Amino acid sequence: MKSFCCLLALMVLLLCTGNVRAHDPIKIGIFDFPPFYSKSLHTGAEGILADYARQAMAKVGFTPKFKAFHTPVLMEKLREGEVDVAMLIRHPALTDKVLYSKKIIAQINLVSYRGEKAEPVKTLEDLAGKRILSLAGYGYGGILNKLKELPAPPKFIEINDIYSGLEMLSAGRGDYFLSYLQPSQEIAKRKGYLQAGTWLVSDPISTFDVYWVVSAKAANAKRILARLESLQN
Repeated sequence: MKSFCCLLALMVLLLCTGNVRAHDPIKIGIFDFPPFYSKSLHTGAEGILADYARQAMAKVGFTPKFKAFHTPVLMEKLREGEVDVAMLIRHPALTDKVLYSKKIIAQINLVSYRGEKAEPVKTLEDLAGKRILSLAGYGYGGILNKLKELPAPPKFIEINDIYSGLEMLSAGRGDYFLSYLQPSQEIAKRKGYLQAGTWLVSDPISTFDVYWVVSAKAANAKRILARLESLQN
């Protein structure tokens, strides 16, 4: 009887420490990126991917806890394991610090918005030497590094959010604004820019895949990712 009790206690210990328990809270990091996700006072997060994450977490027995950050802060939280999961494109700042899902969960389109007098962008070389408004903490899937390597690199002007980028571009304080199409359109609608005139013109730069991203420092990181990936089979 004594040996049976010891065996039972050992099994319980292994189950508790070796697996992610059902309904364990999973910290999901987001930033202001509508229509994919943005902060909500009522539910923590709202948007297409926020809803997808909420449904996915419920199916695999996790309780999602959404936390909103500025993008550079989210990157740091992921690297340090203070956020468990995010939904992002591959980012140079996260190399060797996170695990990516094998399959994508969405796609986003990177574009270059231009001012009224700026020429259309057909290749990255067209941005050489220009004033580029860029979002702080964004790597744009490696595009930013490619631009910095041009013989005549652009002059980068960092901004905190998409709305600031649209405002500064409208005021002529930049030649181009690198941003993602869907979130920019959403914010432009909110602020009335799409009704303000025809200046808001964009040229396509690239399309990027969005993945489940799990911090390598998250408790049971591989098991969290495995459960999320099980829904993609």
